[in-house]
Amino acid sequence: TQIDKDLTVKGNESVDGFSIIGGDSHVKGSQVVDKDQTVGGSSTIKGDATVNGNQTIDKDSHIKGNQTVDGTSTLTGDVTTGSNVTVGKDLTTNGNSETKGNSTVDGNATVKGDANINGNTQIDKDLTVKGNESVDGSSTIGGDSHVNGSQIVDKDQTVGGSSTIKG
Repeated sequence: TQIDKDLTVKGNESVDGFSIIGGDSHVKGSQVVDKDQTVGGSSTIKGDATVNGNQTIDKDSHIKGNQTVDGTSTLTGDVTTGSNVTVGKDLTTNGNSETKGNSTVDGNATVKGDANINGNTQIDKDLTVKGNESVDGSSTIGGDSHVNGSQIVDKDQTVGGSSTIKG
């Protein structure tokens, strides 16, 4: 599906192939994309978001439910997820990231702003946070952990590689 401007769906959205939206995407229900998703503007989803390929969103992303991406997720603006985040490969957020549930990334996680996770975090490879990191639960990093600001982890933290905190 390719739409050059904005997309508004009052119910659920299901795309059996690729989804390319030139403007903003607003979905009042859940969203399922079987291949890659590209949004040129912001994305607002009131339910769960599932992308079975790679996901690229050029502006802010607001998901009220769970966010699941089987491939790589690249998000240019701020990200707010109302529940859990699961990314099958790498996660890159060029703004701030707020997750109300647990965060699981099977590859590298890079947040160029602040990272706030209200649950547990599991990163299989490296974690890089350019701002501050706050985790209300446990934090498990399989590789290196680099935080340029302050870091707060309320429960246990395990880092498989080196840990650098500059705040």
